[in-house]
Amino acid sequence: MKYSQGYTLIELMVTVSIAAVLSSMALPSYRDYIQNESLLGGSNQLLGAMRYARSEAVKRKAPVKVCASNGLRQCAGVAESWINGWLVYVDEDNNDVVGEDDRLLKVMRPGNDNFTITPNQLNYESSVTFFPKGQVAIGARFDFCDERGQAFSRSLSLSMSGRAKVQARGSATCS
Repeated sequence: MKYSQGYTLIELMVTVSIAAVLSSMALPSYRDYIQNESLLGGSNQLLGAMRYARSEAVKRKAPVKVCASNGLRQCAGVAESWINGWLVYVDEDNNDVVGEDDRLLKVMRPGNDNFTITPNQLNYESSVTFFPKGQVAIGARFDFCDERGQAFSRSLSLSMSGRAKVQARGSATCS
């Protein structure tokens, strides 16, 4: 009786062809999965920062701000900068600038910049202030969009009471 010691070239080519067909079918859905997780991760990071700022404002009995970062440890002044990250700080002198007298609590940056973060309120283009009772001046929404458009978007809603939550896919207004 003769025993086989390996695979023939034809068997190997058939196996490689089947693997190539299966991976070409899986690749587009894997790309969508990565993009969905990127949007979800970014929105959940900002959600965590908003909830942390609210709890710190109540705990410290002082206004706590979440501001768009300029990529360093300073607040930026334009809406597009939310994608650069955000800072959570106690603004002791109430001048909207992270200064020597202010206490910087957190510095955060989303892990990916393949999406945009757009606030729907002009008041929140660069910062959100949580007051000592946990409220904010006005409710708002932060829209998270990528090149796929509104169908895959997410949004973070901020009520006047200061409660923040992430809404499901398709809830943002993307341009």
